[in-house]
Amino acid sequence: MIDSFDERPGHLVAFDGGDRKPEPFVQTEFDDRYPHFSPNGRWIAYESNESGQGEVYIRPFPPSAGKWQVSTGGGRFPIWNPNGEEIFYRDGDAMMAVDVVETEAGITLGNPTKLFEREGQGWGWDVASDGQRFVIEPGEPSPAPTRLHLIMNWTEELERLVSTN
Repeated sequence: MIDSFDERPGHLVAFDGGDRKPEPFVQTEFDDRYPHFSPNGRWIAYESNESGQGEVYIRPFPPSAGKWQVSTGGGRFPIWNPNGEEIFYRDGDAMMAVDVVETEAGITLGNPTKLFEREGQGWGWDVASDGQRFVIEPGEPSPAPTRLHLIMNWTEELERLVSTN
């Protein structure tokens, strides 16, 4: 059981299930957040504002030398394609993709490519296991319901229906 994590901005904490001990992964004065493991568990993509705006970075796991900036004009909420060869992230209203190739020296990144744009894109999104489809939370709140149905004593009605059959 874990008693606590360091939840200060700029601190990402990694938890190795084997030794059950949380370890600092990134410790900076910046706002580092939204970490996401690569499918093979060797890399972590995350968002940081160290450049003055949110950008997506990759670091090796377990921590060692090397850090790569994925996004070039802003980036948030990184998620790896399940095939491990691409990272998706949001840049404003655009969904972006960057090819990722593992090399002996670390990682080689392609250029960011816009996949699609959706005005008012919501905060939540995910990619399907085939890496070809996305689910996206609506950007606009749903209108409030105009009618509310309140059912009281529903068990009595259920008993009545069951006893007549």
